[in-house]
Amino acid sequence: MIAAENYRDAWNVLSSNFQASQKDFESYVSWFQTAICDVYAQNIITQSQNSYQATVSAKITFIDRPSGCRKSFSQTFIFNLIADDGNSWLIDSVNEQ
Repeated sequence: MIAAENYRDAWNVLSSNFQASQKDFESYVSWFQTAICDVYAQNIITQSQNSYQATVSAKITFIDRPSGCRKSFSQTFIFNLIADDGNSWLIDSVNEQ
């Protein structure tokens, strides 16, 4: 989504709680446009899940825009997800592992 500049689609998989932590949509987009070329998720592991929430760990690799999109850095995060009304999951919070 990010490499294709589908920022609205990426924003829409965030819960309203997580969106509020990003200030607003314009700030969210600005960060990606100035800092990140792309984002990749690897080693996605469901740690717990029920009908309403899930906890997932994933190694996230960011492709750095200031380096001309040539450098990357990776970090493992814990994602707390909540179920939305449309049978999908929304990212509610993210913590470094």
